[in-house]
Parts: sequence; structure tokens; C-alpha cells
Amino acid sequence: MLILVTNDDGINAPGIKALSLALTTIGRVAVVAPERERSAIGHGITMHKPLRVTQMSWGSSLSKCLAVNGTPADCVKLALDALLDEPPALIVSGINRGENLGTDVLYSGTVSGALEGCINNYPSMAVSLVGEEEFDFTFAANFTVKLAEQILKHGLPEGTLLNLNIPQLPQS
Repeated sequence: MLILVTNDDGINAPGIKALSLALTTIGRVAVVAPERERSAIGHGITMHKPLRVTQMSWGSSLSKCLAVNGTPADCVKLALDALLDEPPALIVSGINRGENLGTDVLYSGTVSGALEGCINNYPSMAVSLVGEEEFDFTFAANFTVKLAEQILKHGLPEGTLLNLNIPQLPQS
């Protein structure tokens, strides 16, 4: 089964790398993410200019790793419409540096990446790591894998998007 991963911190952010590599333990992972940081872009999409897709290389453990000169919503839409060879079983957006709570979710590119999946009837979740500096994404990535396993096994109610805000905790 295929898991699509995106974010708003950009393709080279440590959160998306930690998450993507952790998710390879439960399925094939395709990363389609903005080429640069697009924080607080909301659910914006690119209009009146072409989207460029660039192949990235993080090693052989990923099914695809593509950078797009667009927003998280662009990335998910483009992945679903043109870039993936099969529909994903799950869409995960993150891991974001910093929480997405309250009205922040209205502006969050992380949440909007997952929302684009939800709008298209795919089980989707946004993942954020609560904190302000020196982020260690290990616990959040491993927790997300455990939750993803449950979603893949049991599904989510239609129209449900999970917005996870995970505190920084030591691995033990």
C-alpha cells in the first residue's frame, strides 16, 4: 500500500524526512512536497503559471521523492491527479515545526495538505510537533507510524481529517 507524504516546511525539512523514512516500515512512501518553505500559505493553490516537478534523492527506500514549486495543496492535488501510479491508502502532511491549534489551522499549509486529501476522500492526517526550537522528530514520527497503522487497518469516517499536535518527548 502507498502512503503519500507532503508538508509546508519544504522538501528538505527534517520533519518530513524523519516521517517519511519512519513510514517506510509499514508501506511504500511517495513524497511530493514544496521545493521551499510554504508555511502559513493556507489552502492556496497556484494559478496562471506552470508547476515544476523535480526528482529528489533521499535513497532507495522511497517509492517517489518529488519537489514541486507550489503549495502543499498543489502537491497533493498534483500527486493524486498526475504523479502517482496508484491511489494512496493514506495521506500524511508533516511533521510541522510547531503546533497547529485553534485559528492557526486556517492558515496552516500542513493542515491544508491533509485537507486536500480529505476533500478528495482519502484518509488524511496533519502532524505537528509542539515546541519552539531544537526539534527532535523521532518520537513524533514513531507515534505517527503507530497511528497510521491503525488508520490503514480500520480506516477513518468519511470526511474526517486528523490534526495531530504531538509534544516533544524523549524516545523512552
